[in-house]
Formats: sequence, C-alpha cells, structure tokens
Amino acid sequence: MATARSLGRAGGDVENVMYYEVYPAQGLQADELEIMRRQLLESVLPHMHGHIWQRDCFNLRSSFVKRPPWQQQAAGKGAQPACLWGSVCFGDNLEDEWFVTWLLLELTRRQAGTVVRAWDSDGDYLLIEAAYSLPKWLKPETSHNRVWLHNGKVHVVLLPSASNPSLPPAPTVEQALQIVRAEGVSTEASAGVQRAITDRLAGYPAKAAAEMHTARCVLPARLAHVLSREQQLVAPAVEAFHYRDVDDMKAAARLAHFPAEDMVSTLVTFNRCLYAQLAQQQFEAPRGFPLPLPSHPAFRAAELGMKLTCGFEMMYCNRARFGAEQYQQTEVYQQSTVALAAPARRLEELLKEPINPEALQQAGAGAEDDDSWMRSGAAELEAELQQRQQEMQGDLDRHAARSAGQPAADSSFDPANLASQLQEFVATMSSYEGAELPDSGREQGLPGPASNLAGLLGLRLPENADTA
Repeated sequence: MATARSLGRAGGDVENVMYYEVYPAQGLQADELEIMRRQLLESVLPHMHGHIWQRDCFNLRSSFVKRPPWQQQAAGKGAQPACLWGSVCFGDNLEDEWFVTWLLLELTRRQAGTVVRAWDSDGDYLLIEAAYSLPKWLKPETSHNRVWLHNGKVHVVLLPSASNPSLPPAPTVEQALQIVRAEGVSTEASAGVQRAITDRLAGYPAKAAAEMHTARCVLPARLAHVLSREQQLVAPAVEAFHYRDVDDMKAAARLAHFPAEDMVSTLVTFNRCLYAQLAQQQFEAPRGFPLPLPSHPAFRAAELGMKLTCGFEMMYCNRARFGAEQYQQTEVYQQSTVALAAPARRLEELLKEPINPEALQQAGAGAEDDDSWMRSGAAELEAELQQRQQEMQGDLDRHAARSAGQPAADSSFDPANLASQLQEFVATMSSYEGAELPDSGREQGLPGPASNLAGLLGLRLPENADTA
C-alpha cells in the first residue's frame, strides 16, 4: 500500500485519498468487466443522487483500460487479476471516505462473489477504526493483502497456524482472493471488528443525505444559473476560497469575471463541511460589493453569496489548477465527473448558456436548512469521546486480565546479573524477528533468568494467530 500513498492530484492534496480495488467472482474478459462496471455504477447511483462531494466523486475504472497507478509502480511483483478500481480524494471531509466504504460494502452484497479491498494514505483505515478489537499480530507490517470486504463483512486472511498450516505467510492478491472465497477457511473478522465498522457506518445511506445543507445565497445571475445546472461546482469554488493565497485575493478584489450585477436570491446545496468552511471564515467584501447592514435579515444570505462569488472568481482565475485534470468519464456520472475533474472547463461551458429566469426563480423557491448543527456538536463529540474511552478501557481490562494470569516473576532476581541474564535470554532462541521465547514457555511462563528478564523488560508474549 505504501506505493499508493505517494499518488495524488498534481499540485493538490495527496494525503487524504482513499484507494480501492473491486475483484469479480471469476475472471472476466474486457467487455464483460465493462458490463459489470456499468451495472455496479448504476446500482449505487440512486444513493449518490444530490450528494455534493468534497473533492472527488466515487468512480470505477477497468484495469483493462488502465491499470491502477499503484499496480504500475509495483509492476515487477507479478501481474494481478483484472479488477475495477478507483480513488477518491476526500479532502477535509472524512464522511466522503466512509460513504464510499458503505458503497463498496453494498457492491459486495449486490454482486455475489465480489471481493473488495480499500485503504487510504494512512494505510488500512478499517483496522485503525477497529484498533481495540484486533488481534495483536495484526499490525501495519503484517496486514498487507489481508484485509478485505466480502458479502457485506470485513474479512481478514490469517497467518499460518497449527489449524491452518497451508496459509501463506505473505499472501499475494490472488492467494488472498482464493482464501477469502474458500469455504474451508474462515476469514470473517471477529464480532468486535464487525461491530466497530458497522457502528461507524450506522445510518448510511440516509446519513449521506443528512450531511447535505441547503443555504440561501445572493449571487450574480450568471452564477445562480451555473449552480442551478451543476450543483457540484460549489465544491471547487469553496475550496478555492478556503485555501486562498495572495494572488487569489487580488482576483477577488477585481471580480473581473463575476461582477456583482443582476443579483438574485437562490438556494445552494453544500455538504456540511463545505458550508462550515465558507460560513465560518471572516472575509472583507470587495470594494463596491453590495452588502446590507449586519443587522439586516438578508445580511447572512448576502455575505454567503459574496464569499461564494469570490470563490468562483478565484477558481476561474486559477484555471491551470482547476481545469487541467482530465479523468476517464462514465456515462452514468458524466456531468459530475467533469465538474470535479475539470471544474473551470465545466464552468466555461455553463457560462455560455443563456440564463433561464424561470429556472432561477424555481431554484430560489423554498426554505433554507437550519444551521444550528454548527453550534450543537458538543453532545455528539462527548458521546464519541465516551465511546472511545470505553474501547480503551476494555482493551486495558483485557490486558490486565492476561497479565493477572501470568506467573509472578522470581523474587530472587538480582539486577546486578542483568548482563549475563540478557545473554542467556537471547541465546534461548533467535529468529529473523529477534529473540523469541520457547513454545513451552508461552503458556507456562519461563523459569529462571529468562522469565525474570522478560518481566523486567515488560515483554508481552504473542497471542494466537488463529483469530482476527
């Protein structure tokens, strides 16, 4: 996975990116995999209707058309089975990553035999979420090609053990797929792991819709028209505003492309992260931009519209960053894909269209959403902290119970003999991972100096690798 961590958008955020591979139940030819791709996209499209993505839209591409970039970097390690793949930069909005995770799990439920793996720039984020329920052997250095999604559940390919001696110590993708699908080997992760992921995904897909926020903005008619035709363009505009630099400020001061003319009141849909990024920042209006007094009821909508207008101006003036990227489009999401991959280019297309006054009037009808959620998150934060505290306490309790079951160290241990006892301990058994304890000592404790030294150094014996 490490090779994928260096991949990202040129000049953009390469850290907050998730990657995924979708493997069909059996080997498919190029045309068959393309049919599967279309079917899967169409099956999840209803769940994404009206969703405003922070950076990238969920997508699937065929490895027959283009291999995943991370596989290209690892080309010398052997060919991998054909798959559908994609990546999503979720930027500052972590909920996009978990929404995509829910979509991937849904694909494994809908398409029998489908196996998926997903990770992000931090590694196996599913394991991070379920950290307090993992066996001790499952670590970043041992998790490569072991964590999968199948039949709506998390699966973990185990280490070879007495009960499963034929399992590979370092599985390839093809070996891992065979093991996950095999009936003779149980790879379904423990109830604790499943519960951690299920709890994190609780409420989806309705939760994704609840994360959208509609606010009233006063905008130039040209921009109101653009957003009535392509709501997703609000995301790159807010990003440009939120991460503005000196040159962006100069562009906003001029408003050469979007002057404050023919102002109309309209409703704009954001995700909550985008709305908070726009609403919470202090920003002085460009000279000549019409704003009512702060005490006026229309001030909030006018100020939001002013910030959004400046964001569009910044984005449009920085077309090299917001217009150069071209991704393979799909018929299912053609407009939203274009809006995210090359927003400035899509903006230019929409600005050439004639403005429809009736459409603008319809876009401005209705009420905006209540934004009190921005000031009432203390209870949710407290509940989340309590849940994490309970997980930590449970892990500490389990560790204490294990420690209580170990024999007490020999009280005759003399610290003055530490050097000689260390040599004796290391000489007991050694492997590529360093000094090990004999098998007989794993359950009964080690007699003599080795036991004393292990206790003094706080060494913990490895647990059984038969569980996940």
